[in-house]
Amino acid sequence: MNEVISFFLNNMEYAFGTKDGFEVLKPVKFTGVPLTPRFIKGIFSVRGQLLTLVDLKKRLGLKSSGRPLASSLVLVAGDGHMRAGFLVDKLGGVKGYDRKDLTPAKKGDGFLKGIVKCGGGLIRVLDMEKVLTF
Repeated sequence: MNEVISFFLNNMEYAFGTKDGFEVLKPVKFTGVPLTPRFIKGIFSVRGQLLTLVDLKKRLGLKSSGRPLASSLVLVAGDGHMRAGFLVDKLGGVKGYDRKDLTPAKKGDGFLKGIVKCGGGLIRVLDMEKVLTF
């Protein structure tokens, strides 16, 4: 059984593998950084460690919902080399699935690792390495 940390962006469910997620924070104070891509909101500190704050909607090319930043959550996640904070609308929780329920992404599907059919809905599982490659 595989597990993912599910979250929502514009009422669509996405996920990272549980090995990629670390913690969830309420909105954080951040410092903008000039000359960075539009999806990078800035940097912030978590227990003395500086992390990049990524607007995941912009990173994935999704339309902004117009929600105030203060109503977003920050999902701290990353791979073995890098961590970042990702702005998400709300959490869906940890969900398990069988490998047979994962449809692998096709070449050229951007940031997707695959799509899981779970509980009558679809969860878009993101490839952490691709999301973190700026």
